Amino acid sequence: MTPGDSSFAANRDAIFSMIQEFRLDEALGALQSICEIGSEPLAGLWHSLGSAFETSGRLFDAEIAYARAVEVDPSFAKAWNDLGVTFTLQGKDEQAEVAFRKAIGLDGSFRNPQVNLRDIEIRRRRSMAGKSKLKNSAEAEVLADHLHDDPQNGLIWLKLCREQAQEGNHRLAIKSIRKALKFSPHLAEAWFLLIDLYKEEENHKQMANTLRLLQQTRPESVQVWLRMADIFKELNQTAEATECVRRAVQMDPESALCWDAWATRLSEIGDQPGAMDALKHSLSLESVNSQGWTRLGIWRSRCGDFSDARTCFGMACVQDDSNVEAQVWLAKSLDKLGELDMAEKILFGLLEKQPGEARAWNHLGVIFRLRQRMELAEKCFKKALELLPNYPNPWYNLRDIYLQTGEHESAKSAMDSAASISGTRAARFESDG
Repeated sequence: MTPGDSSFAANRDAIFSMIQEFRLDEALGALQSICEIGSEPLAGLWHSLGSAFETSGRLFDAEIAYARAVEVDPSFAKAWNDLGVTFTLQGKDEQAEVAFRKAIGLDGSFRNPQVNLRDIEIRRRRSMAGKSKLKNSAEAEVLADHLHDDPQNGLIWLKLCREQAQEGNHRLAIKSIRKALKFSPHLAEAWFLLIDLYKEEENHKQMANTLRLLQQTRPESVQVWLRMADIFKELNQTAEATECVRRAVQMDPESALCWDAWATRLSEIGDQPGAMDALKHSLSLESVNSQGWTRLGIWRSRCGDFSDARTCFGMACVQDDSNVEAQVWLAKSLDKLGELDMAEKILFGLLEKQPGEARAWNHLGVIFRLRQRMELAEKCFKKALELLPNYPNPWYNLRDIYLQTGEHESAKSAMDSAASISGTRAARFESDG
C-alpha cells in the first residue's frame, strides 16, 4: 500500500481508534489481519498498541507489540527504549540492556535509554556486590597486604578502590582513589574514576573541583582533555569545556578528531562562522566523516547556499547510506533548488527502508504541497504526527494547507496545536522547512 491508499488509511484510523478506546484485543487482531493479507503494518500503530498494553498491565502483550514495532522499523529508537522498559518490568535485564543500547545507538541524544541502562548497571553492581562480598573482601585483603609492603603504589590503591566501589562502599573507595592520586597524580584513569564516584552521588561541586585538579596536572593525552570537556559541558560549565577542547587542538593540530570537537564546541557557544571553518579543516584532515559532512551541509543551508549544501549532504550519503538526517536535508536542499522530482525520489527511497521516519513523511508532504497535491500533502503531515506526536512542524504545514484551502477554523486549530508543542508560535524544528 502507498501513502495515498484510502483503504490503508481507513484501516489505520480504525485500529488507532480501537487502541484509544482500549479495545486492545480487537486492535491486535486487526493488525495481525493486515499482516496476513500482505499489507505492511505501521510501526507507529504497533508502538501505540504496546503502550496501551503496558498501561493495562499486560506486559507480555506489550513486549510482543513493541517487538513488532521495531521489526517493522528497526530505526524506531523510542520503540526500542519502551521494549527495554517492558523487559525490565518482567525482570529480563539482559534483553533490556540490548534494547536500550540499540536505542542509544540510533539516537545518542535520547536520554531515556541512557538513564534506564544506568539503572540496570547500578542494580547489577549492587547485586554483584551482595553475591561476591566474601570474594571481594578476600581480594581487598590481598591488596591491603600488597599496600603494607608498598604503601605508595598508586596502581594498587586504584585496584583497591575498584573493589570497594563494587561492594558499594563509596566512602572507602573515594579515600582509596585519593591515595592513588597522591602517589600517582598523572594517573588519568584514577581521576575519572573519582569523578564517576562523585557523579553517582550527584555531587556536581566535587566533580568540577576534581576536573580542575586534573587540569593542573597538565595531561599529555588529547583524549583526556576531550573527555574533561564533555564532563564540564555536562556540568554546564561552558568556559572550562571550551578551554579543554582548545588545549586538545593546540596539543595535536593535525588531529581531525580535535578539530571536529572544536567545531562542535564553537557551534554550541554560538560562533557559527568559526565552527564552520573548524569543521572544514577537520574534513580536510579526514574526509571520511559522514556526520561531519552533514553538519557542514546544515550550516551551508542556514546560510542559504543550497548548492554547496547539496554537495555536502551528497558526500554524507555516499559515505553512509544509513544517514537519515543527511537524506532528509538533501531532499530539502533539492526542493530549494527546484529539483522536486529528485527530492521526492530520495524521500520515497528513504521511507521504503524506514517507514517510521517522521521527518521524511513531513518533508514529503512539503513536496506534495509545492506540487499543489494538497490531499496527499495532508496525509503525509498527519502520518508524521502519528509517528511523532510532539513534532510541531507538521502542524505548521497543515495550517498552511488549511489557509490555502480556506479552512480557517482548521488552520487556527493546527496553529494552536503547534504552539502548544513548541511553546511559541515562531518556533520550528531546525531540521525542517
